[in-house]
Amino acid sequence: MLKRYILLAVCLLLLTTSSYSQVSKVGTAGAKFLSISVDPRGAAMGYAFTAVTGDIASLYWNPAGIAVPRRTEILFSDVEWFVDIRNNFAGFIMPLGNRNSTIGISLTALTMGEEEITTIEEPEGTGYYWNANSIALGVSYARWFTNEFSFGFTAKLIRESIWELSATGLAMDLGFLLYPDRFKRLTVGATMTNFGTNLQFTGISEKLFRDEWVTGTGDMEVEPVSASYALPLCVKLGLAYRILNGPGHNLTWAIDLAHPNDGPERFQTGAEYAWNDMFFVRGGFNYDPNLWEDRDSSLEGFAGGVGFKYSNYTFDYAAEDRGRLGFTHRFALKVGF
Repeated sequence: MLKRYILLAVCLLLLTTSSYSQVSKVGTAGAKFLSISVDPRGAAMGYAFTAVTGDIASLYWNPAGIAVPRRTEILFSDVEWFVDIRNNFAGFIMPLGNRNSTIGISLTALTMGEEEITTIEEPEGTGYYWNANSIALGVSYARWFTNEFSFGFTAKLIRESIWELSATGLAMDLGFLLYPDRFKRLTVGATMTNFGTNLQFTGISEKLFRDEWVTGTGDMEVEPVSASYALPLCVKLGLAYRILNGPGHNLTWAIDLAHPNDGPERFQTGAEYAWNDMFFVRGGFNYDPNLWEDRDSSLEGFAGGVGFKYSNYTFDYAAEDRGRLGFTHRFALKVGF
């Protein structure tokens, strides 16, 4: 039975990979806020988190992982992105029945401040303002099918808006985790994230007028139509190995291979050291060929962070070097019940 589950999950991932093999991979996806890691723990490990499980952060990384804690948890996180852009996340998971299955809900919101609209005639400002934001609401479910295999999915409603335009779509995350009995310290995971409908901006309330489109014709009414765009689909395969697995000292090393639809394949690796399940130190590296070939910083792609746990409360922090764009910072608070 276990082999059948694994075969089904692998086939789904392979079918998804082949479905976009003919699409140009350079800047072809929108809704990129879905690719911004909301979890400091995974970001500090270089995004190598597909097979690292154990808490509510799996809502973002691999929905199969929310079955692991077998308790109720909540998570709040804040990502300081670029030029005053913030990406916030809130999540909740709760086990069901005999605790072999878990449900979860999550909300991701990318926001930025308002900016005054200017024109050629009014370069100092018109008194009107515009802004942009993106939101994703997810509902997740995960289940243990055996003591070696868990599977999960997240259904997401996505909405983006800028000025008077908005786009709405649906997406799905799928993932599985394998804990082989023969290799007690090894975990294997795979995910397919953001598989869903294309988005298209609609809803402008006024038509545009131009008086010089064709000489002598006067005003012409023009109604803009947005082209549709794909979501940032990504297939990942990950391995995690617990090098140390003692009562006071734990060391986990992880590797991920990522295959996105809007860029080259990426290699990600990271590690986490835990002392008495109270203090955590993490580090990792995300190898993106595009960044590495034209980097201006020897630390670009590297990330690190720390965590502190007291009773049922856990605080995590991560910093990531983004080269010319500087460092990004992530903060999160997790509470377990």
